Amino acid sequence: MKSEMPRVGYIGYEPDTFVTLAKDNSVNVLFSAKIPWLAEGFGGLFDKFLSWAYNGSRSSWVSKKIRLLVITAISPLFGDHARRYSEYVRIHLIKNIPVIDIEEKRGIEEIRRLSLDLAVVSYWGMFDEELITMFPLGLVNIHPSLLPKYRGALPTLWSLKNHDKCSGVAFMILQKGMDTGPLLEVVKFDIEDGATWLDVEHSVSSCVTQRLAHCLCEYKAGARVPMQQDSEGVVYTEKYTPYMKIDPTTERFEDVNNKIGLYPFFDPAELCYFLVNEKKYFVKGCAKYSKSTIQSKIEKKEDGILVRFIDGVLFMQYDKDIDQKDAEELVVEYSK
Repeated sequence: MKSEMPRVGYIGYEPDTFVTLAKDNSVNVLFSAKIPWLAEGFGGLFDKFLSWAYNGSRSSWVSKKIRLLVITAISPLFGDHARRYSEYVRIHLIKNIPVIDIEEKRGIEEIRRLSLDLAVVSYWGMFDEELITMFPLGLVNIHPSLLPKYRGALPTLWSLKNHDKCSGVAFMILQKGMDTGPLLEVVKFDIEDGATWLDVEHSVSSCVTQRLAHCLCEYKAGARVPMQQDSEGVVYTEKYTPYMKIDPTTERFEDVNNKIGLYPFFDPAELCYFLVNEKKYFVKGCAKYSKSTIQSKIEKKEDGILVRFIDGVLFMQYDKDIDQKDAEELVVEYSK
């Protein structure tokens, strides 16, 4: 019966997990936390339409229907980004799932009135004690690693950086410590040679689709008991924001390629960057260059820049043109 289902909220910037849960008939998703960039209409034309539809989750039935029709009609004209987030918005409108701002006091009060069992978290930030203790069964965090290995942000990048042969997804009860909570389940998968961030994310998504809702139902029914993490084998990743900076003198091009792709996959506003003359030059895309080396460490091109890393060359496109002076400074800075 519906009343026996886990009553669940979703707190995360990653849309695919929300869609997976909301489409599963064994759980009852009753809210999602607001994604700031999506609510504010960050990005291009499609993102403006997306924001308009997203902010209509509490509007009238007629208004929702109009927004749904518009997003459904225009999303095929755009790429994968449009596909992922249009489905995320569509599910809110179809299933009448409200978007709640967890940064506001009234948002917290509204969540309390929903009488939820738990909330699923796919989010890199830290939470206040009030939110952690609000739900009878706690916050269930989706952490893409074989905990306690790779506690911290973006463990996918560290699995690839260290050429691991396998990784996994841990469903963990969130506590105040960084990824130290007890584990409900850990799902393991292999990493093929030459895998990229996107390959690993597809594996993570597959694990979540196959196991998350089932795990939550078992947990609600008392058939799954959280187990403390092993005290051995603890490894931490680097901090989320500092790792966005690109350093050709110490980083491999494949690692940089992976992080340039992964950051905006979770938040399109988050781009990796070079720091030149106290200015950040954000990289909006990159590709492996056909040649394995170039004459200088950095070469400016008409539509981007070539950067020689310790194991190869990447062509990078910026969100704005890099001027000649700063291009020369880049060469000086990273040739020291």
